[in-house]
Amino acid sequence: VFAETLGGIYTIALSPDGNFLATGDTHPEVRLWQMPTGQHLLTLLGHKGSIWSLAFSPDGEILASSSFDKTIKLWDPLTGQCIRTFRCGAVGGVRFSPCGQIVVVSGHDSKIQLWNINTGECFRILHGHTGGIANATYSPNGQIVASCSSDATIRLWDIKTGECLRTLRGHSSWIWTVEFT
Repeated sequence: VFAETLGGIYTIALSPDGNFLATGDTHPEVRLWQMPTGQHLLTLLGHKGSIWSLAFSPDGEILASSSFDKTIKLWDPLTGQCIRTFRCGAVGGVRFSPCGQIVVVSGHDSKIQLWNINTGECFRILHGHTGGIANATYSPNGQIVASCSSDATIRLWDIKTGECLRTLRGHSSWIWTVEFT
């Protein structure tokens, strides 16, 4: 049980080793908690809007946050220092590639952006959805990104070419999340 009172929580992320939980809510801050005790460790300040999405890198050394302020921030979860900021436009979700060097950013503006975390460069934008994109995630081998949207479709993308490999239809409304197993 967490001792602190929080706003409405929008997103959580558990570190790969299970030792830390990050929470994002209606406030423009990310909170880090020790697990399993629930002790509050750090508050990460720097966003100017609510926190939409959080993701730890596969090695747990970086925490990514997306915000209503149209930015993605990369944080050192041990020190709370902001490492890098990406200005992305209308952002939704953020996820790391399996190698941990790329983040995929889903946008409410119907775009998917791929960012190199070392150079800070957006090196590919994927177009094809006709509605806002709630979430995007990598396949375990890092070759494909799946995205889901308010256009009631899931799209599978080849990361090397940016080509939409397949569009999956069958839902009648907004699809909020997509995962590979």
